[in-house]
Amino acid sequence: MKKVITKYPAELTLLLYLLLFFFVKKPYLDWDRTINSDGKAYYAYLTALFIHHDLDYNFVESYENKYYPLDKSAFKEIRQEFRGETVNIGFPGLAALWLPFFLLAHILTLFLGFPADGYSIIYQYAVGLATLFYLWLGLRFLQNFLRKFAENELHISLVIILIAFGTNMVYYAIIEPSMGHVYNFALLNGFFLFSIRAMHEKKVWQYSLAALFFALAAITRPTNGLFIFTLLFLAGGWNPFREQIRAFATHVKARFAVLLIVFIVFLIPPLLWYAQTGYFFVYSYGNQGFNFLNPNLFSILFSYHKGWFIYTPIAFFAMPGFILLYRENRFRSLTLLLILMLHLHIASCWWNWHYASKFSQRVFIDFYGLIGLLLLYTLRFPLLNKKLSLRRVFAGFLFLLLAMNLFQCYQQRKWVFPATYITRETYFDSFFRLKPLAKVNIPDIYVTESISVFNNLKEGREWSYDPAVPLNDSTGILLLDSLNPYSIEYVSDIRGSFLDGIPVVIAGADILSDIAKSESVLVIEAGTPKFKYSYNPFFIGHYNKKGVWTRIEFALQLPEPLTPSDEISFYIYNGNPSEKLWIDNMWIKFLTLRKDKVIPDGIAKPFTSIDHRTSISPDDEREGLVSRNTFDGQRCYVCNSETPFCATYHDSVSKHLTTKESYVIITSHVYTDMATRKSRQVTDITRGDSSILYEPFFFGESLIPGEWNRITNISAIPDAVENTEIKIYFWNPTDNESFLVDDILIEYISLKTDNQ
Repeated sequence: MKKVITKYPAELTLLLYLLLFFFVKKPYLDWDRTINSDGKAYYAYLTALFIHHDLDYNFVESYENKYYPLDKSAFKEIRQEFRGETVNIGFPGLAALWLPFFLLAHILTLFLGFPADGYSIIYQYAVGLATLFYLWLGLRFLQNFLRKFAENELHISLVIILIAFGTNMVYYAIIEPSMGHVYNFALLNGFFLFSIRAMHEKKVWQYSLAALFFALAAITRPTNGLFIFTLLFLAGGWNPFREQIRAFATHVKARFAVLLIVFIVFLIPPLLWYAQTGYFFVYSYGNQGFNFLNPNLFSILFSYHKGWFIYTPIAFFAMPGFILLYRENRFRSLTLLLILMLHLHIASCWWNWHYASKFSQRVFIDFYGLIGLLLLYTLRFPLLNKKLSLRRVFAGFLFLLLAMNLFQCYQQRKWVFPATYITRETYFDSFFRLKPLAKVNIPDIYVTESISVFNNLKEGREWSYDPAVPLNDSTGILLLDSLNPYSIEYVSDIRGSFLDGIPVVIAGADILSDIAKSESVLVIEAGTPKFKYSYNPFFIGHYNKKGVWTRIEFALQLPEPLTPSDEISFYIYNGNPSEKLWIDNMWIKFLTLRKDKVIPDGIAKPFTSIDHRTSISPDDEREGLVSRNTFDGQRCYVCNSETPFCATYHDSVSKHLTTKESYVIITSHVYTDMATRKSRQVTDITRGDSSILYEPFFFGESLIPGEWNRITNISAIPDAVENTEIKIYFWNPTDNESFLVDDILIEYISLKTDNQ
C-alpha cells in the first residue's frame, strides 16, 4: 500500500475527489450549478461563440432565468460597458481550457436530446469533471517538479495529499469548480516543471510546453505573469540564469517555438476584445482596480474574515521551509521570498482584498505548487528526521490541520461560517458548530443610519408561561400551533428612512421548536396597504435545535425604489400543524448602507413582483398657493368654498404602464382645523368623453384635526388603458369645510404577470 501511495498520490487523490464530487455536488439543482459566479463570465465566451453567436451577451437573462434561482441569489453580471460597447468582464483563458470538454458535452447533449444551450445538465457536469482533470494534472506536475528537489517519495506524496486535502483547494475544486484557481494551479505547475526540465535538457518540446502553460496562465489571470520571475529561482543563481538565457538565445528552434506560442496565445484576448468592442485593448473590470499605495497585508493573511493563514494554517507551517532552502541555496530562498512577497502585495492591493472568497484566500491557490515546495523543505528539517517521535508528532499535527480544513470546508458548504463579515467573535462562535447560527453581522463602516425597534409585540395576543417549556428570559412567550399559526405582525411605513443609501431590514426573534428541523418561517414583506409586492421567507429549520432556545436573525435588502406609500411587515408563521413553536423577543432594525460599498454577503436579495414603477411629484410650490402652515416647503394647496377643486393632476395613463395589472397610488399630506365629512380625493380615468373609472376617496373621517395627516389611496387601473387620460384632484363640495394639501406623490406600479 505504501508503494502505491508513493507512486500514485495524484491518481488516488483524483479518485477521492471524484467520490466527493458525486457525493457532495448537485449540479442538477439551480443553486448548486458548477458553472457559477465568476465562472459564468469565463464560460460565456464558449456559448457566445459556438451556440448563441452573440458577443453582446444578450442571452444572459435567458440562462439565468432558466437554470439559476429565480430570486437572483446566484445572478452574476458578466457584462461591462466599454466606450459604449459591451464586453465580457472575464479573461478567456479558461474558455480555451474548457473547449474540448465543452465540445464533447455539446455532442453528447445533442445525441441524448437535452437542451443544447450550453447550460443544461451535461454541460454542468462537464465543467465539474474538467476541474478534476486539471487538478489531477496539476498534482502530477507538482509530483514531478518536487522530484527535482528531493528523492524521498514519501515526503513528496505527503505534500501532494496535504496540498490537495489540507488547503482550500478542495472547496474550489468541488463546491465552486468554475473558478479559475485550480486551473492556474495546473498551468503554473506545468510551467515550473517544464521550465526546470528545459534548463537541464534543452529540448524544444520542453521549452514549448513551458511557454504554453505560462501564456495560458497569464490570459487566465494576468497577475500570474509575475511568475515569470520564478525562472530566476529555478536557475538557482545569477550566473546560471545568464547561462540559461544564452543557451536559449542560441537555440533557434526553441526560441522560434516559444515566441510563436506566446504570440498566438497572447493574441486571443485582443482578438476577442476587438470582436466585442472594436478595440484591441480593453480594461474590462470597469471601476474595479488596484490601489498599490494601500495594501491590506495583515488582513489578507491574518483576518478572521478570509485570512489565508487563519483558514489555511498548513500554508503558515510551510513558511519554515524558507530556512532550510536558505541553507541549501541562498539565491533561491531570497528569490522565492521576493516573488511571493510581490504577489502578496499586489493581491492585497485589489479594491476588494478578500476577493469575495467563500473559503480562505482563493487567489493563493494558483501558486500552491511553490507552497508545496516549501512544505517539502519543512518536512526535511534535520531535527524532524533525527527524532522519530518528533517526526510522528509533526506528521500527526499536519494531518490534524488537514482534518480541520475538511471540517471547515464542510462548515462553509453548510453556511456554518456566516456569509457576512466574519469577526473574531463570529469565527469562534462558529468554530465547532455543525449548524449555522442565524446571526447577522454588518460592520459599522457599511452603515450610515441605524434605527432599532425592540418590541416583544405582546399586545393584542395572549402570551403565557408554559411550565413544560424551558424559560428564555421572560415568562411571556407566544405559542404558534395549528390553532394559532401566525405571530403578532409588526408593520411600519417607510417615511424618511433610507433617504440616501441602500435600504436593509434585519428582523429577529428567540424561538424554540419541539422538532429538530422546524418548518416555520420568518417573513419580511414589503408593499402598499392594499397589496404586498415582495414576500421574503427565512426558513428557521436550517438553524434550530429541538427543545433549545435559538436566536434567529434575517437581513434583507429591500426592493427599490421605496416610496412613502410603502410599508414593511414582519411576522413568523408555523405551517406545520404537528409542530409547536414558542416565540419571545421579536425585534426589527432598519439600516441604511453606504452606496459606495459592496453589499456584504449574508444580506438576502429581495423578491419583487413589480415590473415597473414610476413616481411623480406634481409641483405644489407654484405662485398663488397659500404659504401658511405648510407641511414641507413654502407653499401648499388650499381647498375651501372659494377654491373647491385643488391640486389637479392630468396626464396620459399608458405611457407609465408596462403590464395589464397596474395601480396608481396617491400619497399626500392633508391638514384641517375641523372635522371634514364630504371632502374627497378623486381619481378619474377617461377615454374621450367617457369615464372608465371614477373613484372618490373620502378621507375626512380619518383625519386628526389640528395636525398634518398622511393619507394614501390606491386605485386599480382597468386593463384597457390605450388612449386614456387620468385626472387626479382634491374636491371640497361644501361651504363650511376647508383643508390644506401638501407634498403630493403619484405612483404608477405595474406588476409582473404569470408569464414574466
